[in-house]
Amino acid sequence: MKVKARFHFVPIEMVIIMSAKSAGLRRPSNAEGHTDMTVVELCDVGTTRRLKLTQRQRLAIWERARGICVLCERPIDGVRERWIIEHLRALELGGPDEPDNMGPAHESCGLRKTQDDHRRTAKAKRQKIRHLGAAQSKRPMPCGRQSRWRKRLDGTIVLRE
Repeated sequence: MKVKARFHFVPIEMVIIMSAKSAGLRRPSNAEGHTDMTVVELCDVGTTRRLKLTQRQRLAIWERARGICVLCERPIDGVRERWIIEHLRALELGGPDEPDNMGPAHESCGLRKTQDDHRRTAKAKRQKIRHLGAAQSKRPMPCGRQSRWRKRLDGTIVLRE
């Protein structure tokens, strides 16, 4: 079941790629004469620390939303239904821990959104590891550069020196 959202997620790692010429950088040319090298700037968004809300802050957030769930947009019966204060943009996805980023939500809606946030965070971390080249292959090539063995042109396999 999908949760309706009125906001967009930004992955944990924001990567900006630009050419050296557009950045105004001068790079020495290599043997082939290529000078248009790519510059990668990484900006780690990170995780925001969660602060404890006072009862007055919870009440102010409730009144600002007029008791409407920010996720499913249905009214919350504050006495009979369990509700929580939910971050619109998750803290683990770089959202701020401020009242502008919070709203009341049914407990069940909040749990579904939290599961979705964890899934998105895990995917962003996997993409970051793959992008930076930190992931090691689970199935390395036989006789590849990382192997102790090498294959000769005649097809025989010998130990690397």
